[in-house]
Amino acid sequence: MKQPSTWPSWEDTAAKPWLWLSATLLLAVALLNAWVSDDAYITFRTCHNFVHGFGPVYNVGERVQTFTNPLWMLLFSGIYAVTGESYFSAIGFSLVLLGATVWLMQRFIFKGSWAGVMMVFLLGWSASFVEYATSGLENVLNGCLLTAFVAVAIDRGEGYRKLLTMSLICGLGLVSRMDTALLYFPLMAVTFWRMRSLRAISTVLLGLSPFIIWELFATFYYGFPFPNTAYAKLNAGIANSVYLEHGIYYYLNALRRDPMALATIALALGVCGWRPMRKQWPIAAGLALYLLYILRIGGDFMAGRFFFLPVLVAALLVGSALMRGLPTRLSALMMGFLLLLGIVQWHSPWYNGWRPQQPLRQMIDLHGVADERGW
Repeated sequence: MKQPSTWPSWEDTAAKPWLWLSATLLLAVALLNAWVSDDAYITFRTCHNFVHGFGPVYNVGERVQTFTNPLWMLLFSGIYAVTGESYFSAIGFSLVLLGATVWLMQRFIFKGSWAGVMMVFLLGWSASFVEYATSGLENVLNGCLLTAFVAVAIDRGEGYRKLLTMSLICGLGLVSRMDTALLYFPLMAVTFWRMRSLRAISTVLLGLSPFIIWELFATFYYGFPFPNTAYAKLNAGIANSVYLEHGIYYYLNALRRDPMALATIALALGVCGWRPMRKQWPIAAGLALYLLYILRIGGDFMAGRFFFLPVLVAALLVGSALMRGLPTRLSALMMGFLLLLGIVQWHSPWYNGWRPQQPLRQMIDLHGVADERGW
């Protein structure tokens, strides 16, 4: 698609350094804030047992799926088999995936436009994104797969090859973490509906084969198709109203710690009502479903963890709106608002993204939502 003159291409030699600068700064910020959470060691122990021939289990001899990220576990097992250690390997692997995500964004979605560079800078301001770009969890792998999925989806090409590629990425994404299905489903459904046929059904099933194979394996090996945590956490006899209440507190915590993330998400949902962006509504619908899901499950005890993917998707939508010639005044107003919010967030006593950690008393709020990295 022809780029509007207001957002020149990186084909201009003078503009290319900004591409490298934005990517380098984001990677540098992620490295400066690199850490590994204690939850990651549940997967690391499984990788250790798997590599040493005891199977993908936490306790030797007990077939229980304690991890929620099978694809991350399998990929990291290969890395662990080579390096023999977890901490630096997890950080290094995460940074590689983050670099791949930025490359996919710039090369295939933003196509080297100034809008893409601005979105990379924006992601660097979000505490939720920066902190969980590492952490030893699967967030960054999910983000890389989702970015690749959107890149394939917005490509001009049509046909069964495109449907197969989208289905395959979706299948890998579900193996990485099942609840990301909400982000994939609307766009997958629309793409399939346009081509609906028996061949389209077989194509989608072939693409989803990684997920189907894993589910068959999990049912046979562990006795259950879903991770043990799904049964333990979501079927504990707790009223839905309690989950909803805690989900609201999770949002309020994000509003206090990372207002940049929620503002970007709100802007993304808003710009999809603009006529040139209406073709992006399936992406926005997936984002909305995932946000409702966060409320339904009561959020999490890790502050910002579940906002990593929403803020990434929101950046893709906002950047796409800028590429499509969003009115200059509105663009300036949006970017000015986010810049002002970033300055305010920088000076907030709750924001730890680019500065030394704050006193311990500020790391856990009254509702048990914790700054896990700070802790």
